[in-house]
Amino acid sequence: MVSGVINVLKKDRIVPVLSLDISVPDGSKSQLQLFLGDSESEVVAAFAEAHKLNPQQAESLAVQVHERALFHRLKPLAELPVAGESKPFQMFHGDVLSEAVGRYAEE
Repeated sequence: MVSGVINVLKKDRIVPVLSLDISVPDGSKSQLQLFLGDSESEVVAAFAEAHKLNPQQAESLAVQVHERALFHRLKPLAELPVAGESKPFQMFHGDVLSEAVGRYAEE
């Protein structure tokens, strides 16, 4: 039940799916939040502009956000088209191939 409530809160953009505390150039910390449906690149670009990150810092942040999104299973590690199916097969961080295939077959 609790996970269902959390999923609704994430879907309704009340609770972020990813939140990172980032040290910014002025020496303070700021929180980058990614909500369900957000574009990683747009969120990072807006954060970088708001906090005056240089291009190297912005790129490093983009890599960190992408790696965290993969780790937290927000994005698949691999996505493969399946003949005759509209939904692709997806593998996420921590998946066991046989279990992922079983889940896909059940859907």
